[in-house]
Amino acid sequence: MTESAERGLRAERVAEVAVTLSGGGAGRRGSGYLVSPGRVLTAAHVVVGAERVRVRFQADRPDERTVEAVVEWRHDGIDIAVLGTGDTAPLPHVLFGCAGETDAVLRCSAMGFPRFKLRTDEDGSRFRDAEHVHATCAVLSNRREGSLDLCVASPPAEDPDSERDAWEGMSGAAVFSNDRLVGVVTRHHRSDGPGRIAAGRVDRWAEFLDVTELVGLEHLLECGLAPAALSDVVPDPRLGPIQEAHQAQLIDIALEELTGRATAALAAWFALHLPHSEPARSFTTVRYASQFDGDAQTGDVIAPLTVGAAPTARPSHPTVVHAQMSRKPLPQPRPTDVFADRLLAVLSGQRPVHCMLRHTAARAYDELAWLAERGALRTTRGTLPVVRDIGYYVPRPGAVEAFARIGAGDRLRAMAFRLERGHDLRWRCTAVELGG
Repeated sequence: MTESAERGLRAERVAEVAVTLSGGGAGRRGSGYLVSPGRVLTAAHVVVGAERVRVRFQADRPDERTVEAVVEWRHDGIDIAVLGTGDTAPLPHVLFGCAGETDAVLRCSAMGFPRFKLRTDEDGSRFRDAEHVHATCAVLSNRREGSLDLCVASPPAEDPDSERDAWEGMSGAAVFSNDRLVGVVTRHHRSDGPGRIAAGRVDRWAEFLDVTELVGLEHLLECGLAPAALSDVVPDPRLGPIQEAHQAQLIDIALEELTGRATAALAAWFALHLPHSEPARSFTTVRYASQFDGDAQTGDVIAPLTVGAAPTARPSHPTVVHAQMSRKPLPQPRPTDVFADRLLAVLSGQRPVHCMLRHTAARAYDELAWLAERGALRTTRGTLPVVRDIGYYVPRPGAVEAFARIGAGDRLRAMAFRLERGHDLRWRCTAVELGG
């Protein structure tokens, strides 16, 4: 994974996707977004039946380029595909986000190549220009479909051809809110009118993918896609009054030389111009969760403090600068990891067998009770067993065969278990065995 991240929608990453169909015909157009080196995210239906896929960036600009692409990953259920272009040049990865289920309205943007942007050039040839969409999204709309309901500020007119849709070609466009990619345009429900388009939500993808599919997509996109691993882009309503009061305070106390200064510059100025009435023991900058937490801003704060800056505060009370980053959400553990820990806790006597009642199915509970009764993994020397490593394979969608090495001191045991996902999308253990 690349070490840096890029905020928000960038025009140079927006892709126009041209598809030649295997059965001949007029082909198909779509949109996409370069999310990682050589990987373009788009809608799956754009590339269904493709014989050839070409991706163009920066059309009619000095750095225009068109490359051949192959479909590396596709899932029709969530209508998402990843195209590979073979480019391995380093590229900052894209920040992904989720929209928490809150009574809120988001501001979103997307860029793509819809049919209503068809233009005729001077030589008579036709091309599609880009459409930079600005929209609002009522977060709780389209919950059943699992999509973002984008209400476009300037909707197009209906297409003159009743068989065609003005939004054709916009499918695959990445949707951003608060600098994070939160969805991909997938549909236009004509019953909603021309001013609304639907985008598949990033935070709903994990619900419809099995372990292998999810791991594969996360690898290609260079990010975790479980809801717990995504930062919420919905602003905290409590921050509004706080920010307003803070701005009012700054206006009230700001000196003339601070006018127009950036946040980092303001922070550094106050750190270097401490009041003499009270010694300052610490100086803290806080980033809200929705803000980019890169190192650049921290560096901007610290640099003026370390390059020839003469302290104005009394030397007996040195200034300490703390850069307090927003906490990055921890990636959600895999089902195999979670169940390995649960099973080990029961088999080692740390937890009762009945705690696994709702996490087991078929014969697994009886097997677990039988093994626990015999104290298969109990120790008498005070050394608790731990999971050393885990492996798994997927015999079919919705089922995982896992195996773990359990260590207690210098002794190793093997544990095998099977997980199956039910209709309620919850994983349950259906078999467990010990060996060694």
